[in-house]
Amino acid sequence: MGRKVERVRPFSRVLPALIRWHRAALRYDLAPLGVRVEDFTSERCSWNEFWDYVSEILREPSSHLFSALAGDKYVPHPAERAAWAVFEQDINTRQKRGAIRIRIPRPWAGKSPNYGQSSATEVTPDRLARRAKLAAMF
Repeated sequence: MGRKVERVRPFSRVLPALIRWHRAALRYDLAPLGVRVEDFTSERCSWNEFWDYVSEILREPSSHLFSALAGDKYVPHPAERAAWAVFEQDINTRQKRGAIRIRIPRPWAGKSPNYGQSSATEVTPDRLARRAKLAAMF
């Protein structure tokens, strides 16, 4: 019989980034399955096998990994998500016809992570040097 060749899926390129930036969320979500992140990093588990686990976790909005990628402040319970959706729908159905749909901000929604990119307001040594140079000019 022919040898089975294990192919790496294109989506597996995101796995190293997920491990680097969201290791704690991955650990928490994989623990009930009996899988450890260290199994993947020590090559006891293949890329494809690990992606099968992670892709299912990413489909679950109440997972810690999903919330970490969305930048949520906390992981909302599915009932809380449903309650806010029903509340928003109720408010929008009571409006007059042609009114603009109201989008109520969710309490768990936060900023999306920037993954190590420096923001414009961050003070770096280069920026301090440029400020000192400008201050000396005036």
